[in-house]
Amino acid sequence: VNRFRSISQRQAWRLFWIQGVLHTYRNRMSSSSEAIYLYRSFLRVARQFPHYNLKHYVSRRAGEGFRKHAGETDAAALDAIFTKAKKDLEVAKRQSLLYGMYEAPYKSIMTHK
Repeated sequence: VNRFRSISQRQAWRLFWIQGVLHTYRNRMSSSSEAIYLYRSFLRVARQFPHYNLKHYVSRRAGEGFRKHAGETDAAALDAIFTKAKKDLEVAKRQSLLYGMYEAPYKSIMTHK
């Protein structure tokens, strides 16, 4: 039974692989390397959005969030922050897949160079 009827096989495999990578690295990284990994993941997901405004919104929100919590040292607070960031990353990944499926047939003037 194909659980991913509404998305292509390639997109389903990419989503499955990303979830596996996040699960694998969950307990292996120190907090600084995990923060860098999450931040770069947000930026990669932002590049996948087909719309200019969404790309910049996701990358801007990622930067704001990571700058806001840059000086945090409490272990319990860091765990809560990383948990929320991982959930937000999963939401952004799902949304980029959905926006990619329903992309407009024309490009925005902001994407032309």
